[in-house]
Amino acid sequence: MWEPQSAAFAGRSVVLLDRRGCGESSAPYDLSLEADDVIAVADHLGFDAFVLVGMSQAGQVAAEVALAHPSRLAALVLQGVRLGPVAESGQPDIPLDAYRDMARSGRLDAMKSLWRDHPLMRPVDPGRQAAIDAMLARYDGSDLLDHTRPRHALAWDALSRLTTPTLVVAGDRETPLRREVAAQLSDALAGATQLEIETAGHMCNMCAPTAYNAGLCAFLERL
Repeated sequence: MWEPQSAAFAGRSVVLLDRRGCGESSAPYDLSLEADDVIAVADHLGFDAFVLVGMSQAGQVAAEVALAHPSRLAALVLQGVRLGPVAESGQPDIPLDAYRDMARSGRLDAMKSLWRDHPLMRPVDPGRQAAIDAMLARYDGSDLLDHTRPRHALAWDALSRLTTPTLVVAGDRETPLRREVAAQLSDALAGATQLEIETAGHMCNMCAPTAYNAGLCAFLERL
């Protein structure tokens, strides 16, 4: 799903990390270890400081890295995330309990069919559907069976004190809750920049890569 960015930023060192339980990762899913994974990969590659992009649930991981290792991040990009008071208000935008019940009862195919039609997974660009279907075909639902949480508490008072230069991204067709989260984060984080991608939903990096890449490039050039 990050191929449009890998190609656009080919002149930089670009690392596409398969999270635990996703893609070609062989590690079992464990959200409590993912921030450590990011730092381990950066150490292995010799990156003293780097820009970290976290989309959706991975935004929790990216924020945890920023809180636990602020000196390692040159910048932080949060895309379509669910963080902060709005996210904690109980407003649902994913029927996770229903999805978990389906995965636990062996109805993963039915769950994936519902997830495919969810607004967060629905591409504005129909040409991206094949890539989304390929990702769904490889999805094993292990995150739905896991109860781990980020190791460092993502309390709002801690998040709001982040000083890492941050770009907050959302598509203009993102769910209302996540657009509200983006606005709140942009207002609360010191020096944060908000980027809204036109005619794009949750996966705006895939469905509107030209605008997404231009916005990300402009942000990086201002650092």
